[in-house]
Amino acid sequence: MRSVVFVVVALIAAAFFVTPSSGVPPQRLVWSDEFSGSVLDSSKWWVTPWCSSSVDDSYICFNAANCVVRGGSLVLRVTAGTGGRPYDACRVQTFREGGWPPPEVKAQFPPPVRVEARIKFAPGAGLWGAFWFMSNTTAAAHLELDVQEFRGAVPREDACHVHGVAEGGAVVDTGQDLSADFHVYWVEYRSSSVRFGIDGLTCGSFSLPNYSAGEMIRFTHQVGPPGTWGGVGGPPPASSIPAEMFVDWVRVYKLRG
Repeated sequence: MRSVVFVVVALIAAAFFVTPSSGVPPQRLVWSDEFSGSVLDSSKWWVTPWCSSSVDDSYICFNAANCVVRGGSLVLRVTAGTGGRPYDACRVQTFREGGWPPPEVKAQFPPPVRVEARIKFAPGAGLWGAFWFMSNTTAAAHLELDVQEFRGAVPREDACHVHGVAEGGAVVDTGQDLSADFHVYWVEYRSSSVRFGIDGLTCGSFSLPNYSAGEMIRFTHQVGPPGTWGGVGGPPPASSIPAEMFVDWVRVYKLRG
């Protein structure tokens, strides 16, 4: 009887705990999107539909038509501009913009969590793709976690950063062109620390001041203003436009402990 009970418990545990793609110890999957449909799931995502006033966005307008689901992936496109700026871009996130804190949060994830996304970035100097998190807090208590900021002019670099209540960053030369294939980018977010990586490689680890706010997911694909960190080497050559960044899936795991 004990063996039967053990088998049943083991099967139940297997149903609730899965192994993340990079082979870390089993964790509980709490949220995901495999982008298996034909349209973006509006219960999970909101798409920015306007021209932002941010200096970082001064070379582009976000266009909802540039964010599509195709072939089992979320596709974030950069195209020639239609809104009065040189380019149209795409920004997708798990919250709705319109003031801060945001008026609607579709999903946020307090620590301890591990979040993974399988992404293929677009090549081309001046192109700037990012996978990052923002906390649903006031500005004074804000925490931004940049899991990967890919710049087409330096395609071998994995760049991860922390901004807000803690500051830090790292740039790792992976030795390969990250735009040539899909890679799994991940973050392990705990109240006292955060660790970033790509596939089996750690980009950087940073301390946090006992922080517990939920983090919201954001993906962007745009052109950085020429001469800035994000727009290094730009603007992109005409042969690089249109450019497409692919997100195969996103998975959020609750960490034990």
